[in-house]
Amino acid sequence: MTMRSMLGAGLATFGVLTFLATPVQGGEILIGGANGKTDPPAPTQGATSEEDWNPTVTCSLETGQGINELLYCLQDNIVNPPPQCPPPNPPCTGPGPCRAPRPVLDDPNAPCSNYTFGAREDFTVSLIQPPDGWGVLILKLDYTEINRLTFRENDPGIQTVELRLNETAVGKVARIGLVGETPAGSGMVFVTVNNTTVSVSTSAFPTAAAINAEIIRQLGVPFSVTIAGNYFHVHIRSGMGDGIHVVQFRSTDPGIVSSDLSLLPDNDMLLLADQ
Repeated sequence: MTMRSMLGAGLATFGVLTFLATPVQGGEILIGGANGKTDPPAPTQGATSEEDWNPTVTCSLETGQGINELLYCLQDNIVNPPPQCPPPNPPCTGPGPCRAPRPVLDDPNAPCSNYTFGAREDFTVSLIQPPDGWGVLILKLDYTEINRLTFRENDPGIQTVELRLNETAVGKVARIGLVGETPAGSGMVFVTVNNTTVSVSTSAFPTAAAINAEIIRQLGVPFSVTIAGNYFHVHIRSGMGDGIHVVQFRSTDPGIVSSDLSLLPDNDMLLLADQ
């Protein structure tokens, strides 16, 4: 039995949650190889993978490490993030020389994080393992909805990345990094939003600009798609559903190895920063 199945069975036993009756209020990050999320990835030493739920954590493999170490790193760093940074010193007031009080830290050189999106809430992080794929599952302990999820990587051994939020999530926008690398011209790029998948041949569309334009053309039929900065913003069309809860990027072209995906509220600061 996988970790996800065990968690669901345990919760159902205590009458808290039944997967068949009440969807998990959680977020999933899934990674895979060239054939999708059920194809084992082969993470590369020196490449980086970043999760940006709350706060940003970065994992990079060392010699001899592989997929298990990457997942353990993501799980551990999401569960045990750096502490909240102390607030800035208050301004000095009054006449004469002024020395602002400084916070006393146990270790002033220890890393800390500025929680842009509010203080961290209690949550659990479990591993997603075969046959369900490879990734991590984030669950809030109070079963409220996880509001945002971001994952970016530059690993040639991770050719598929998928983010999932609860299907009842509303008002979510998919933020997808534009293809910015030079394609080798010998593969495909696939983008999935909810139940729609578009595919672009890198031999037929041999430049990054051409690939991006074709993705917009195809995704623009069922969704509203705009370019903001270095990203596609994909919105649900009026009357076509409540929101976007799945986004996936997959590349089989050896020249396109990076991906940057988010599922965000439509007023999220990342979206506003792209404008």
